[in-house]
Amino acid sequence: MVSKKKEWQLIEKELKAQIENKESGDLFNHILLGEVREKSLHIFISNQFSKNRIETMYWNSLMDFIKKYPEYQNVDNFELVIAPERFKKENDQKATKYVKNKKKKSDIREEYPDIFKLNEKYTFENFVVGSSNEHANAASKAVSKEPGIKSNPLFIYGGSGLGKTHLMQAIGHYILQQNPDKNVAYVTSEKFTNDFIESLSANNPAKFREKYRQIDVLLVDDIQMLTGKTETQKEFHFTFDELVQKKKQIVLTSDKPPAKLEKLEDRLVSRFKSGLIADIQKPNLELRIAILQKQAQELQVEVDNELIEYIAQKVITNIRELESAFKNVISYKSLTGKELNGKVIDNILKDFIVDIERKYTIEEILSTVSEHFKVKVADILSAKRDKSIVKPRQMAMYLARDLTGYSLPNIAKEFGKKDHTTVLYACKKVEKLIKTDFSIKKAFQDIRRKIMES
Repeated sequence: MVSKKKEWQLIEKELKAQIENKESGDLFNHILLGEVREKSLHIFISNQFSKNRIETMYWNSLMDFIKKYPEYQNVDNFELVIAPERFKKENDQKATKYVKNKKKKSDIREEYPDIFKLNEKYTFENFVVGSSNEHANAASKAVSKEPGIKSNPLFIYGGSGLGKTHLMQAIGHYILQQNPDKNVAYVTSEKFTNDFIESLSANNPAKFREKYRQIDVLLVDDIQMLTGKTETQKEFHFTFDELVQKKKQIVLTSDKPPAKLEKLEDRLVSRFKSGLIADIQKPNLELRIAILQKQAQELQVEVDNELIEYIAQKVITNIRELESAFKNVISYKSLTGKELNGKVIDNILKDFIVDIERKYTIEEILSTVSEHFKVKVADILSAKRDKSIVKPRQMAMYLARDLTGYSLPNIAKEFGKKDHTTVLYACKKVEKLIKTDFSIKKAFQDIRRKIMES
């Protein structure tokens, strides 16, 4: 007889195979099936965040797959139940194993402890995946499973506060979990530069090379800071070549792709481009909401979904500021005991809210969408129902909701519609297509990137 755990693993494997958007991550690892009692089945989940995501994104698919199994075909009632205690033993075992692994240090780690420190929160499990970062997340996981073999170097680029450092250090944590004897070093390019200058001042460059060339995995943050530093670039070039030749993994982050790095040696740019390049874009509304739901869970606070969505619509700059803004709102409510409303929240968030109506206007969105799909703006705003017009119109409505912070009624008004349900339908339609239709997803990403870079 198949055990409940084995049974769920079979369902999980089949379900994951059907989800092409790769946004589920390790979500289905947080589920256990209960016993069927009086035509009811409890599906145990480890936390509120995972419960919310399953209910909003995967519930129908989950039900369809579970009902394929004879034991569950007569079940009338399925219920997700938060039961962290059922997962505690397994999590404790993993944590114990990792702690033991981290205690096994090589001589080089004891001699140079300053470069062998990782933020314990920066793991793949804590990284919320969405369409804006799924490529970088997938690339990071691939590298962590086969370090030094494929995709060397891995070059992750994107704006400040979008999760580059998180992903980079998640690679390090995963590699250490699998092999605690690996020397995984994390430095900023500034740290690398300062260490190099100090070695020259001490007339001891050999010690610097000993420090950086015995590394198994080198994680360098903000590599763009090497621009203009000729001697440091030469030293990094030699370090890079030696590590790659030894099949050691290198991961780099930057605020721009290699081709756009100025005052950097051509041979370095060429090496950066020789591996895998992945970008991280600003999070869309759905991802911002998911990030705040996870943060609420971590802070162990109950927050209305309406409040979370309101903050997510207002703070669109980056993840770091989004999380900081959320903490400010929660702290205000906790310290004052006052109820929150739009005016109060806007006042709390005044330092985080950008002038999105000026920066991302519906006119700009319409212009970019019309250019991409090669249709007229007037046709998008018309009542025409041709498929060639409906698709761009729905995309424009979705982008307006994502980038402008306008309410659905206001967006409807801008598009000449009397009823905001038309906008709601369009947003749901495009959101679904982004997850299932690669061409729509690519169009959305290209248009969004062009708007935000203009």
